[in-house]
Amino acid sequence: MGEDSRELDEKTVGAVGGACLIAILLLPHVQPGMFGWLIGLVPLPIFIGLTFSGFRQGAAHLGICLLIATGVAAWFGVVRPLVFSLTLVPLGFILAGALRQRQAPLRTGLTGVVILAGTWLLFATALGVIDRFNPYATLLGSLDEGLTAAYALYREAAGVPDAELLKLQTTFDYLRQGLPKILPAMLTTGVLFTVWANMALGNWLLRRIRPQGAAWPEFSLWQLPDRLVWGFIAAAAGTLILPGGLRIFCLNLLLIWAALFFLQGLAVLVRLLLRLRTPRPLRIVIYLFLGVQAYGIILLSLLGLADIWADFRKLGPGRGSNKTSLPPSRD
Repeated sequence: MGEDSRELDEKTVGAVGGACLIAILLLPHVQPGMFGWLIGLVPLPIFIGLTFSGFRQGAAHLGICLLIATGVAAWFGVVRPLVFSLTLVPLGFILAGALRQRQAPLRTGLTGVVILAGTWLLFATALGVIDRFNPYATLLGSLDEGLTAAYALYREAAGVPDAELLKLQTTFDYLRQGLPKILPAMLTTGVLFTVWANMALGNWLLRRIRPQGAAWPEFSLWQLPDRLVWGFIAAAAGTLILPGGLRIFCLNLLLIWAALFFLQGLAVLVRLLLRLRTPRPLRIVIYLFLGVQAYGIILLSLLGLADIWADFRKLGPGRGSNKTSLPPSRD
């Protein structure tokens, strides 16, 4: 009875995961305006399927799902855009393999960032060679065109005072000049948040569909090494002191470090709200409010930075103990 129930659970999870994977692969290209954001979650059902069903069975399910998705994509004429989604497939294998080998979240995240960044770089290079264009320059051009179109839309809006238009023009001009300088940091943080989202969501799901199985500690317990603060300090100092290109390089590093400490600040906030037994609806409102506000993002980054010294979560007798390591094996 128990084995039959377990087999049924595996089949159910496999079927649901396969359907989710096919949907995540296809919807962003069939309806990009509504579902484009799903592309970043391609590794999630792969991570869950390989961890829950095992690599052999999970890989077999994955192959079937990819064949179905490719056939449907051919029907809709979106095979080529689907190729970009497939560049995220290796990340799902990396996350599942890291959890299977009982790697800590920090090491897993670093490996995932390197693999995903390398995969996207290879994809962009191959695309540029095949179509004979510079992907980075094309991206810069698209950003500039988007900002220009947005300003034109505001300018043509009825009832906007001239003084307000002047402020908007100054803001858009500043963005057009500034965004190309920090585009490397934007791309890197995009990779970073993609890896983090799949790790955090995958870990949350695994702890619920298979509580007795191996999983990482809860996200609220994840913590960066203390020594990373020196990278933040060095980048901030370089941004303030160094001239020209070196200053821009340090600014990009500073933004990447700030993104890392934002995630740590978010973990601290989650932990504090759980300790205060805050109702879940209120917690969701707080997360959304802080996540969409510029000041909230800065506040969480500062909270993550301050946690280096304050240890808000009180996670043990000493710094750097087993805060991000896996629990003992139950096998």
